[in-house]
Amino acid sequence: MNTQMPAISEQKSPYEPTPEQLEREQALHRFNRLFVYVPLILAGVVVLALVLWMLWRVFTVTSDNQETFYGSLSGLADLILIFFNIIPMMLLCAIGPALFGYLVRNAVKKNKLPLEERRGKLQPLLWRVDKAIAKIQSSLQDTQLQKVAKPVIQGHALAAAIQAMARSIQRIFVEPKE
Repeated sequence: MNTQMPAISEQKSPYEPTPEQLEREQALHRFNRLFVYVPLILAGVVVLALVLWMLWRVFTVTSDNQETFYGSLSGLADLILIFFNIIPMMLLCAIGPALFGYLVRNAVKKNKLPLEERRGKLQPLLWRVDKAIAKIQSSLQDTQLQKVAKPVIQGHALAAAIQAMARSIQRIFVEPKE
């Protein structure tokens, strides 16, 4: 009784995202470039410019502005503390994530993963759900929503008419105060 099970293919056809979903993916990349990367780069450039300006002010001191020299010297001391204590510690803490990113990048380059695998397994599932919701929504808008909306609108109109009639009756019996 040695029966063999037929081999079941575990390969599913790759899901092709709709053009709208691809457009949203590109919009996300544009958003990241515009509102994440550009502000970070600008902030870095501004900080670097301030540091260079402070260094220039410290080393171009003259005898007539010696009081400001001491303030600049204090700023330079702060910069030395930052550069020689805090920044090296930040770099040491960044080694782990940078190494992980480097290894992942090399693995992707080595395997040359197709686009479907680079997106992960959740993205195609979410695209399928989005497509199903869009399909249901378009079919509902054509037929069912109009059937549901008509009684609701009529009920609101009736409530508004009753409320207006109650206000007009109230105005008849209540004297206006002058």
